[in-house]
Amino acid sequence: MKGMVKEFTVTAPTRVAPRATTLPKADLTVTLKDFDFTFSRPITQGHHVIAVTNSASQPHMMVMNWFPLGKSMKDFLEWAYDPKGNPAPGRAVGGVTEIAPGATVVMTGDFKPGHYGVICFTPDAKDGQPHFMHGMQREFEVR
Repeated sequence: MKGMVKEFTVTAPTRVAPRATTLPKADLTVTLKDFDFTFSRPITQGHHVIAVTNSASQPHMMVMNWFPLGKSMKDFLEWAYDPKGNPAPGRAVGGVTEIAPGATVVMTGDFKPGHYGVICFTPDAKDGQPHFMHGMQREFEVR
């Protein structure tokens, strides 16, 4: 609505790039389930390489948000249910787009101490509602 649209054309590559054989080594894992996020250990301050694995029966995504003092997942959920054109409370700090069941992707992030949340906006295969409406959201602290 504000012009953030750009057309592009996909063409065949001029040469085939070598394929990676392994994912980068992660220092922690987040497992996506129907309908939860499970962390292998707490996220601490600093740089992290995070393996995100979808062990669920349907696709999921993970959107990470940092909350300023006084804001929480409750505020974010109120916004998500009915944004009314307003920006989300807090600031997006990473995550992964929708991934298929059984897939693993790796993301990196630099985390400062504070209050964070993760949420899944993928529509449910049965009722079409975003997964966060089925409880797929979680808050966590970075120390």
